[in-house]
Amino acid sequence: MDTPIITFQDDYLNIFTRSYLWQTAHYNVFFDGGLASGAAAKLPYLRDGRESVLLLTHGHWDHIGCDSVTKACGGRVLVGRGDERHITDYDWLWQGLFAQFANDFALPAARHTVFWSEVGRPVKPDGWLEDGQVLTFDDAAFRVIAIPGHSMGSVCLMEENSGVLFCGDGVIGDGFFSGCPQITDLDAYIASMEKLRAVSPSQIITAHTPIIDGKDWQTLLDRSIDCAKRMLGHVERYAAESDVLTVSGAAQAIANGEGKGVGGGTCTTAVAALMRMNDERAQQALKGYLLRV
Repeated sequence: MDTPIITFQDDYLNIFTRSYLWQTAHYNVFFDGGLASGAAAKLPYLRDGRESVLLLTHGHWDHIGCDSVTKACGGRVLVGRGDERHITDYDWLWQGLFAQFANDFALPAARHTVFWSEVGRPVKPDGWLEDGQVLTFDDAAFRVIAIPGHSMGSVCLMEENSGVLFCGDGVIGDGFFSGCPQITDLDAYIASMEKLRAVSPSQIITAHTPIIDGKDWQTLLDRSIDCAKRMLGHVERYAAESDVLTVSGAAQAIANGEGKGVGGGTCTTAVAALMRMNDERAQQALKGYLLRV
C-alpha cells in the first residue's frame, strides 16, 4: 500500500527500535521518538515549516529519546495518561525497567550506558491520547485505541482511511528478538488483545519487527494471548513446586518454559504474574519492587 510513511531505525545492543513519520501538507506526525542519537535524522522534518506532533505508543525508554528535541523545535508530545510518569521521571523509569532487577539477572553495564545516553531529556506532555479519540491532520485521521498491558498507557493508532495500524510494542506475539514478551499487567494485556479482534488493519507497524500484513492480524493476536497465558502458567507451576517464591525464580521459570534468556522484560512479566496470585509468598517476593512500569 502506498502510504506517506518515513521509517527511522536506531540500532543499539545488536537490536533496534523504529519510529515513523506520516507527512501531510501541513503536519509532520511522528509515531514514537526512538533514541536520542536518532534526532539528527528527524531535525530536517522538525524544521521544514510543518506543524510537528509526536504520538507515543507508550513511554518506554527506547521510544522517547526525541521527545525533548520535538518540543524544542516547537512540536507537541502526546502520550497515554497511564505513561505520564515514564516521560517525566527518568530515575523512576530506569529503576522500574532495569535497576530493580539487578539481583535477578546479569544486567549488562552497557544497558545502563545506552539507557542514559539515549533516553533524551524528560518532558511534560502537551496532551493525552484517549481511547476512541480521532486525531485529524489534513486528510489523515488516526483513531486512538487504548491497549494497556505492555505498559498501562500503551495505545495503538489506526489511520482510518488506509487501515494502517501503529502499535509500537503493544502487540508482542511471542516476543521481540530473543526476549520474552514484556508485560506489566497480564489480565489487562489479554483483554487488550481480545479488544483488538474487532479491528481490521491493512498493515501493522511495530517498533521491532518488519511490517505485518493485515491477513496475519488475528494469528498475531492468537500468538500474543497464547504466549501470555503460557508465561502465566510457567509461573503458576513454579509456585506450586516451590516453598519460597522470588522474582528471579519466576523469571527463570518463564525463560525456561519459553526457551529464552532472562532479561528485564522477563522480570517485568514475572512481577506481573506474581501480582495476580492471592498468595502471601508472592506478596513477600514483590516487596521492594516497583510495579506496573
